[in-house]
Amino acid sequence: MSPGRRRQRAGVGAVLAGLLFIYLGDRVGEAHREAVDGAQPMQATVVSTAVEREVDTGSEQGVRVTFYPRVSYRYTIDGETFRNDAIWPATARGGESDWAQGFIDDYPVGSRVAGWYQPASPQRSFLVKGLPWLSWMAIGLGAIFLAIGVVDLLRRWRGRA
Repeated sequence: MSPGRRRQRAGVGAVLAGLLFIYLGDRVGEAHREAVDGAQPMQATVVSTAVEREVDTGSEQGVRVTFYPRVSYRYTIDGETFRNDAIWPATARGGESDWAQGFIDDYPVGSRVAGWYQPASPQRSFLVKGLPWLSWMAIGLGAIFLAIGVVDLLRRWRGRA
């Protein structure tokens, strides 16, 4: 295969990767919007906290350890008490041990905390609306790949004319 042909395939590959990242970012963002839209504020009481450790031995970089903060809480809506442990509306977030521990330090057991619930399904709740950063990161990365691929393909197309 000629170098020009390989480069054209690279441009097409970058465009396709960009479109895939944009699509996935939009799906994650849509899940976040669905969970947050219409959510009403509520007060909850922290029941328990923990940091869970997850070990991934299938990583190409070797063993990868991720730590997830866990906060269980209870709240009452229209006289009915619910218990949940969803911190974010759509996705769980993990990171380093210090980050996860620092996160749960803001939620001492027995404390009253603000949260959000869905009026149509009050058992669906979360504590932190947050920004759908993962969605925006994927869309931004996709836009970069898409731009690189389009520029590369346009250069190749103009070179032929």
